[in-house]
Amino acid sequence: MNGWTRGQIGDRESLVGLLKRGEWNQMHFSQVLRESHGLRLTQNGAVYLARDGKNGARAALYISRGGALHCCFEPEELRKEDTRIFSRILSERNLFSLIGRKDRIALIEEIYNPAASFSVDYDLMVRQAESDRFDRDDIGTDYLIRRAGREDFADLYPLEEAYQKEEVLRNPEALNARFLKKNFMKTLETSYVWALYRKGRPIAKGGTNAVGFSYCQLGGVFTIPEERGKGWGTLLIDRIGGDLNREGWGTSLFVRKKNDPARRLYEKCGYRNRGDFRIVYPSSP
Repeated sequence: MNGWTRGQIGDRESLVGLLKRGEWNQMHFSQVLRESHGLRLTQNGAVYLARDGKNGARAALYISRGGALHCCFEPEELRKEDTRIFSRILSERNLFSLIGRKDRIALIEEIYNPAASFSVDYDLMVRQAESDRFDRDDIGTDYLIRRAGREDFADLYPLEEAYQKEEVLRNPEALNARFLKKNFMKTLETSYVWALYRKGRPIAKGGTNAVGFSYCQLGGVFTIPEERGKGWGTLLIDRIGGDLNREGWGTSLFVRKKNDPARRLYEKCGYRNRGDFRIVYPSSP
């Protein structure tokens, strides 16, 4: 494909080098590669990459078996043949979602040209400063924040279901409880999750939804409605980011545009805007 090939296990080192440059822009792509093992580059999809002589990979696409596309490239550095090859690759796929930095996804969407699509825009934020000083004594001492595991499923699943309905699903009535329970149990077993308890009751939770090579992406942060506006979210995010930073991880996240309360919370915890992020849900082209 004129400089583009299907990725193989021998391409792993050059792909890692590509993905680690501004890794917060392509966290799920990094996680896919980080979880690869054995003789396969990925366990659940296909990677396409463009090589650039001795410099290794200069651009890459990942398309999961379920049709989620993730990408890593700089639009201004693409060549004319790249867009033609993108078109050829995408024409062979029925994509469910396009996920990534907004300028990259806008280009992919233009090439894919779906008949219709639904998109959500976000601010991409990276922790770049120490948390602002805030008075934890105002919150009180009747709380506990700790790492959670599978033994906490019964406590935390109601919060996860409420989070999915409020923040993730376009149609909350379409929630598949069986699938969500299975997926959340896997999250508790394989990801970093924290729970905040007050007087023995879980009132907030959060964790990582992608773990790369140098960064973790935070997600799934949720406080029950009756406890919002009391500082619990700030306390939890500060704890999660601090714990991960002390373990050597950088942290990033994305928050919906115009969600000013959430953005202010993250800024208070040291996060700064590093650009625009977009998720597109196309219909078939």
